[in-house]
Amino acid sequence: MNTGVYEIVHVDGKMYVGSSVNLQRRMAQHKNRLNAGTHRNPHLQSAWKKYGESAFTFSTIEYVAEENLLAREQYWMDAYNVVEEGYNIALVASHSQLGLVRSEATKRKLSVARRKRKISPETCAKISASNKGKVRTPEMRKRYREAQRLNRLNGGSCTKGRRCSEETRANMQAAQQRRVAQEAASGYKRVSWNKGKTLSPEHCAKLSAAHAGKTLSKEHKENIGVAQDRRYAKNVAQTGSKRSPETRAKMSASHTGKTLSEEHKAKIGAASRSRKPSAETKAKMSASHKRRGPNAGAFKKGQVPWNKGRKPVSKMTGKKRSPAAIENMKKAQQACRAREAVEKEASLKPSNTGESR
Repeated sequence: MNTGVYEIVHVDGKMYVGSSVNLQRRMAQHKNRLNAGTHRNPHLQSAWKKYGESAFTFSTIEYVAEENLLAREQYWMDAYNVVEEGYNIALVASHSQLGLVRSEATKRKLSVARRKRKISPETCAKISASNKGKVRTPEMRKRYREAQRLNRLNGGSCTKGRRCSEETRANMQAAQQRRVAQEAASGYKRVSWNKGKTLSPEHCAKLSAAHAGKTLSKEHKENIGVAQDRRYAKNVAQTGSKRSPETRAKMSASHTGKTLSEEHKAKIGAASRSRKPSAETKAKMSASHKRRGPNAGAFKKGQVPWNKGRKPVSKMTGKKRSPAAIENMKKAQQACRAREAVEKEASLKPSNTGESR
């Protein structure tokens, strides 16, 4: 049982009496607020500031059931006469927030005020030290996951706006490198917690509604671009790496039976038509065609072209060309005809390697 009546006693015998459904947490709150200078009891706060923490002791008077808590607190307040001779201010023990139900608007205000509060590095170190070695029960973990899920659905995030220092980033990078090295040495690869998980239509609808109407800042877009460039560079570095037969089988199985909708096909086609290859890509394509030879596109007997039966779609349909573009096209056509005529004339000339008549 962790419910009962407690006391905060000064070395001269002067004391403060209170009660709580969680004695350890309540006494810790008293100590934190007294050290921070924000305690609501001015008498106790002044004595703490004058004599220091070492002059006070925290102890439990008795453990009591929750339904008898206020009655027993009032009994000990009267027994020690803490209102006149101690630090208590309230005459009766009914001035408590036990069972108080706050409205949603009040909860939001308290949440916003707590987010704005800045925690000092010393406090962060104390919180970290107090949490080390703690074992959370399955019920506590379930409550944490549920709270985080509701926070994400409401558009909140515990790390939103928080920037990691260079030291923290270096530690994260070193930890990730160690993890990769351990996986490579042991041959065991960690599996993501959501691998193979199928989201329900309701979940997908909630995610879509949460992201709808969001406008990304310029900095956010630049960060996404940097991440994509980094991912592309990693893929380029892995180009040419051979996948194992197991990996190929898994990739094949994951794509087998997939049917793209007409809308999906239309989007892919529109994206492909609007994509402009860079000069580097064009040079690679040209080199690839030269390596394949002049008969690379010839079909073998019985082979069917991939685009047989498809209607050709021109990118220039409905577009008006400028006079300069028309003139350039004419010059290109004339140069092509001249080149073809030269090649044809060269092919009709007799070869010098044949026998002379």
